[in-house]
Amino acid sequence: MDHHLPKTLYPALTVTPLNLIPACGECNKLKSNLAPEAADSEPFHPYFDDVENDLWLTAEVVHSSPPAVIFRVSPPTSWAETAVLRAVRHFSIFKLAPLYTSQAAQELNNIEYSLARLFEQGGAEKVKRHLAGEADSRRAAHVNSWQTATYTALAEDDWFCEGGFANVPGRE
Repeated sequence: MDHHLPKTLYPALTVTPLNLIPACGECNKLKSNLAPEAADSEPFHPYFDDVENDLWLTAEVVHSSPPAVIFRVSPPTSWAETAVLRAVRHFSIFKLAPLYTSQAAQELNNIEYSLARLFEQGGAEKVKRHLAGEADSRRAAHVNSWQTATYTALAEDDWFCEGGFANVPGRE
Protein backbone atom coordinates (compact mmCIF):
# COMPACT_ATOMS: atom_id res chain seq x y z
CA MET A 1 0.00 0.00 0.00
CA ASP A 2 1.10 3.54 -0.70
CA HIS A 3 -0.28 6.94 0.21
CA HIS A 4 -1.61 8.85 -2.78
CA LEU A 5 -0.86 12.07 -0.94
CA PRO A 6 2.37 11.50 1.05
CA LYS A 7 1.90 10.94 4.77
CA THR A 8 4.93 13.12 5.52
CA LEU A 9 3.18 16.12 3.96
CA TYR A 10 -0.42 15.17 4.81
CA PRO A 11 -0.26 13.35 8.18
CA ALA A 12 -4.01 13.76 8.77
CA LEU A 13 -4.62 11.51 5.75
CA THR A 14 -2.25 8.73 6.85
CA VAL A 15 -4.99 6.20 7.58
CA THR A 16 -7.75 7.65 5.41
CA PRO A 17 -8.85 4.69 3.24
CA LEU A 18 -9.21 6.73 0.06
CA ASN A 19 -5.61 7.95 0.41
CA LEU A 20 -4.33 4.36 0.59
CA ILE A 21 -3.74 2.89 -2.85
CA PRO A 22 -2.20 -0.32 -4.15
CA ALA A 23 1.38 0.07 -5.36
CA CYS A 24 4.33 -2.21 -5.92
CA GLY A 25 7.49 -1.51 -3.96
CA GLU A 26 9.28 0.03 -6.94
CA CYS A 27 6.42 2.46 -7.71
CA ASN A 28 6.21 3.36 -4.03
CA LYS A 29 9.92 4.29 -4.08
CA LEU A 30 9.64 6.22 -7.35
CA LYS A 31 6.77 8.31 -6.04
CA SER A 32 8.36 8.74 -2.60
CA ASN A 33 7.15 11.99 -1.02
CA LEU A 34 6.19 13.53 -4.31
CA ALA A 35 3.18 15.76 -3.89
CA PRO A 36 1.33 17.50 -6.69
CA GLU A 37 1.97 21.21 -6.95
CA ALA A 38 -1.08 21.73 -9.15
CA ALA A 39 -3.94 19.67 -10.54
CA ASP A 40 -2.01 18.89 -13.72
CA SER A 41 0.96 17.42 -11.82
CA GLU A 42 -1.00 14.82 -9.88
CA PRO A 43 -0.57 11.20 -10.94
CA PHE A 44 -3.69 9.18 -11.63
CA HIS A 45 -5.62 7.95 -8.61
CA PRO A 46 -6.76 4.35 -9.15
CA TYR A 47 -10.13 4.90 -7.48
CA PHE A 48 -11.12 8.34 -8.76
CA ASP A 49 -9.62 8.66 -12.22
CA ASP A 50 -11.57 6.67 -14.77
CA VAL A 51 -9.05 6.52 -17.61
CA GLU A 52 -9.52 2.90 -18.62
CA ASN A 53 -12.32 3.53 -21.11
CA ASP A 54 -10.20 5.80 -23.31
CA LEU A 55 -7.16 4.54 -25.16
CA TRP A 56 -4.19 6.65 -24.08
CA LEU A 57 -1.25 4.20 -24.13
CA THR A 58 0.22 3.40 -27.53
CA ALA A 59 3.32 1.65 -28.79
CA GLU A 60 5.51 1.58 -31.86
CA VAL A 61 7.77 -1.15 -33.23
CA VAL A 62 11.41 -0.17 -33.65
CA HIS A 63 12.86 -1.81 -36.76
CA SER A 64 16.08 -2.95 -35.18
CA SER A 65 17.93 -6.17 -34.56
CA PRO A 66 16.44 -7.43 -32.33
CA PRO A 67 13.16 -5.58 -32.79
CA ALA A 68 11.96 -3.43 -29.90
CA VAL A 69 8.78 -1.71 -28.81
CA ILE A 70 8.59 1.81 -27.42
CA PHE A 71 5.64 3.34 -25.58
CA ARG A 72 4.10 6.78 -25.34
CA VAL A 73 1.13 8.62 -23.95
CA SER A 74 -1.33 9.40 -26.76
CA PRO A 75 -4.54 10.56 -25.11
CA PRO A 76 -7.67 11.22 -27.12
CA THR A 77 -8.34 14.76 -28.30
CA SER A 78 -11.48 14.83 -26.15
CA TRP A 79 -9.39 14.91 -22.95
CA ALA A 80 -8.96 18.19 -21.11
CA GLU A 81 -5.42 19.59 -21.03
CA THR A 82 -5.15 18.83 -17.30
CA ALA A 83 -5.92 15.16 -17.91
CA VAL A 84 -3.33 14.99 -20.69
CA LEU A 85 -0.67 16.54 -18.45
CA ARG A 86 -1.57 14.17 -15.62
CA ALA A 87 -1.21 11.17 -17.94
CA VAL A 88 2.20 12.36 -19.10
CA ARG A 89 3.24 13.04 -15.50
CA HIS A 90 2.02 9.63 -14.33
CA PHE A 91 3.92 7.94 -17.15
CA SER A 92 7.07 9.88 -16.26
CA ILE A 93 6.96 9.52 -12.45
CA PHE A 94 6.62 5.77 -12.58
CA LYS A 95 9.09 5.40 -15.49
CA LEU A 96 6.58 3.37 -17.44
CA ALA A 97 8.22 3.76 -20.87
CA PRO A 98 11.42 1.86 -19.95
CA LEU A 99 9.50 -0.60 -17.79
CA TYR A 100 7.08 -1.46 -20.59
CA THR A 101 9.86 -1.59 -23.19
CA SER A 102 11.68 -4.13 -21.02
CA GLN A 103 8.53 -6.21 -20.55
CA ALA A 104 7.80 -6.09 -24.28
CA ALA A 105 11.36 -7.24 -25.09
CA GLN A 106 10.85 -10.30 -22.92
CA GLU A 107 7.49 -10.96 -24.59
CA LEU A 108 9.04 -10.65 -28.07
CA ASN A 109 11.64 -13.23 -27.09
CA ASN A 110 8.91 -15.52 -25.75
CA ILE A 111 6.78 -15.42 -28.91
CA GLU A 112 9.48 -15.49 -31.58
CA TYR A 113 9.32 -19.26 -32.07
CA SER A 114 5.53 -19.37 -32.39
CA LEU A 115 5.55 -16.44 -34.82
CA ALA A 116 8.15 -18.22 -36.97
CA ARG A 117 5.90 -21.30 -37.10
CA LEU A 118 2.87 -19.19 -38.03
CA PHE A 119 4.91 -17.45 -40.73
CA GLU A 120 5.94 -20.83 -42.19
CA GLN A 121 2.29 -21.92 -42.26
CA GLY A 122 0.68 -18.82 -43.73
CA GLY A 123 3.10 -15.95 -44.15
CA ALA A 124 2.77 -12.41 -42.91
CA GLU A 125 -1.03 -12.44 -43.06
CA LYS A 126 -1.27 -15.36 -40.62
CA VAL A 127 1.17 -13.64 -38.24
CA LYS A 128 -0.81 -10.38 -38.49
CA ARG A 129 -4.15 -12.13 -37.78
CA HIS A 130 -2.66 -13.93 -34.79
CA LEU A 131 -1.18 -10.74 -33.32
CA ALA A 132 -4.43 -8.83 -33.92
CA GLY A 133 -6.33 -11.56 -32.07
CA GLU A 134 -3.89 -11.35 -29.17
CA ALA A 135 -4.35 -7.56 -29.09
CA ASP A 136 -8.15 -7.94 -29.06
CA SER A 137 -7.96 -10.44 -26.22
CA ARG A 138 -5.82 -8.16 -24.09
CA ARG A 139 -7.90 -5.07 -24.97
CA ALA A 140 -11.00 -6.85 -23.68
CA ALA A 141 -9.32 -7.11 -20.28
CA HIS A 142 -7.38 -3.79 -20.14
CA VAL A 143 -7.51 -1.11 -22.80
CA ASN A 144 -4.28 0.55 -21.65
CA SER A 145 -2.05 -2.35 -20.67
CA TRP A 146 1.45 -2.63 -22.08
CA GLN A 147 0.37 -5.96 -23.57
CA THR A 148 -2.55 -4.39 -25.46
CA ALA A 149 -0.30 -1.63 -26.80
CA THR A 150 2.44 -4.12 -27.72
CA TYR A 151 0.26 -6.58 -29.61
CA THR A 152 -1.60 -3.76 -31.37
CA ALA A 153 1.67 -2.22 -32.56
CA LEU A 154 3.04 -5.60 -33.65
CA ALA A 155 -0.11 -6.47 -35.61
CA GLU A 156 -0.11 -3.11 -37.37
CA ASP A 157 3.57 -3.21 -38.34
CA ASP A 158 4.11 -4.79 -41.77
CA TRP A 159 7.89 -5.05 -41.32
CA PHE A 160 7.43 -7.04 -38.11
CA CYS A 161 4.75 -9.34 -39.57
CA GLU A 162 6.82 -9.97 -42.71
CA GLY A 163 9.63 -11.48 -40.66
CA GLY A 164 11.06 -8.62 -38.62
CA PHE A 165 10.28 -10.68 -35.52
CA ALA A 166 13.11 -13.03 -36.52
CA ASN A 167 15.61 -10.23 -37.10
CA VAL A 168 17.91 -11.35 -34.29
CA PRO A 169 21.67 -11.45 -34.84
CA GLY A 170 23.30 -14.85 -34.46
CA ARG A 171 20.10 -16.83 -35.00
CA GLU A 172 19.41 -18.79 -38.13
